Amino acid sequence: MRIGKFPPLSLFLLLTFLFSPQWICAEPLSIRVGAYANPPKIFQDDNGDVAGFWPELIADIAKKENWQIEYVWGSWSEGLDRLKSGEIDIFPDVAVTESRKALYEFSRETVLLSWSRLYVNEDIPVFSSIFDLSGRKIAVLKNSVNYVGPEGIRKVLRSFGINCTFIECESYAKVFQAVQNNSAYGGVSNRNFGNTYAEKYGLKQTSLLFQPANLNFAFPQQSRLTPLLISALDKNIKSLKNDPDSIYYNLLKKHFETGISKINVITFPLWAKQLLAFLGIVVIVSLVAIIIFRIKLRNSSNRYLRLTENARDMIYRMSLPDGVYEYVSPASAELFGYTPAELYTSPVLIQKAIHPDWHKYFEEQWAKLIVGDMPPSYEYQIIHKSGQTKWVHQRNVLINDNSGRPIAIEGIVTDITERKEIETTLRESKEKLNEAQRIAHIGSWDLDLIKNELYWSEEVYRMFDLEPKQTVASYESFLENIHPDDRELVNNAYTESVKNKTPYDIVHRLLLSDGSIKFVREQCETFYADSGKASRSIGTIQDITEIRQADLELEKYRNNLEALVKEQTEELEVKVKELERMNTLFVGREFRIKELRDKIVELEKNQG
Repeated sequence: MRIGKFPPLSLFLLLTFLFSPQWICAEPLSIRVGAYANPPKIFQDDNGDVAGFWPELIADIAKKENWQIEYVWGSWSEGLDRLKSGEIDIFPDVAVTESRKALYEFSRETVLLSWSRLYVNEDIPVFSSIFDLSGRKIAVLKNSVNYVGPEGIRKVLRSFGINCTFIECESYAKVFQAVQNNSAYGGVSNRNFGNTYAEKYGLKQTSLLFQPANLNFAFPQQSRLTPLLISALDKNIKSLKNDPDSIYYNLLKKHFETGISKINVITFPLWAKQLLAFLGIVVIVSLVAIIIFRIKLRNSSNRYLRLTENARDMIYRMSLPDGVYEYVSPASAELFGYTPAELYTSPVLIQKAIHPDWHKYFEEQWAKLIVGDMPPSYEYQIIHKSGQTKWVHQRNVLINDNSGRPIAIEGIVTDITERKEIETTLRESKEKLNEAQRIAHIGSWDLDLIKNELYWSEEVYRMFDLEPKQTVASYESFLENIHPDDRELVNNAYTESVKNKTPYDIVHRLLLSDGSIKFVREQCETFYADSGKASRSIGTIQDITEIRQADLELEKYRNNLEALVKEQTEELEVKVKELERMNTLFVGREFRIKELRDKIVELEKNQG
């Protein structure tokens, strides 16, 4: 059988059929998407299916990218936890903040721009200013950007010095329910949810609008799918936003824009028009005044924020009794080794940083703190994330609500490691000096003539036989311990020394309380200010009682020796005189004998 050649067109059609998507379609990529109740952006419809702006947008992109979407329903906080642990691949409707960038990855293309608003009960007469919230309870969505974000309600109120109690809820519906049943004065939500459901819960808008935020897709940091998902979503969102007729804009109209179903034409009388015009002018002037005030307030807040953000000390605010950080300044990274984002996410890290030797102390302090008993400051040791041990000084201010219940603690933490090391060195030096003075029986004193304050070393107290805790060192108390017969001598010596600007060195006695007497040698030198006025005198006191007693014994011995020598000398003098007399007698006899001999010789010569 002879097989002919396929015409080119037939071959092309055959290949197109064989390799069409119906034949070579790859297995869809399974994507787990977190979802939570935030209508009209995300919600569950009557059939329990996930619906809303984000799910419908994701469905369009998933179809193009061949993704199979599996929704994981839960609360907002659960969604963030699942995102961090990698249990889900995408979490939509997440506001981008610096602290969250440290925890998650974000798409580059912004999907929505959101603002937050405060809502109150319709029966609230007037909400005139933010200061109306002082001491109130505010319901918020736990871990939401409009609560803990950089411009969230917590930080906004703190910048005004307003203290509130926050009730954390798992959904915006529960936020509005808390306001509806009067568990909270007001509730915070994004405008989309609030404007849609405020009337349903009997709530109304307030003028408090804050926290602009870019809402993007968020992804776990360590997932291998994250780079692929970011690229695909950014590409599709950018394309949809560039097409005015795309599903993106259709969904915006569908979920966020209210159509006008009925137009009523009302004719106002002239007086009403004039009144409206006047009211319009009043509103414009008021708005201008408010804008100017807000600008000034923002500038002032920014100045204070720069001070806290650039301070070397860590400044913080922690809510009570939950122990969650509401604000932590960047200095925490250098002081503790943990960034503000880490402490916001895991407040227990601060417990890890406390040195083990101080755990029991802080357990006791925390128990007291909850009931409103807190010291104004304390010093303790921490362990830096690097393992280095540090000393810190913490100053505290306890914040109470109108009923006196503690709701927060504000504080400043300072690194005092260098100061503590210097204090240790000084303490060791002082201990060595005290020991040396004890051994040498030499005490030192320092008299501040400007403040009239006298310092005695430990050896001076020992020398005077006084207790430091029971004695106030003063020049008068010093004179009281001097022997009455020597007081004038000592006082004159010091007075003349100061007057003549010369040091002095004297020996005097001390009369102690038990009646015993000590001999001391005192030396002093005085220093003078540029004006010539005496400002400070320093001196030493040496206990020379033993030396003095030795001198007295030596003098007594010397006197006894001199008396003995004198007595022996007198006896020798008598004996010498006797010897001299005897010697005189013997010498005279010799002379007479010689004379007799000479005469005999002479007589013999004359006779011969």
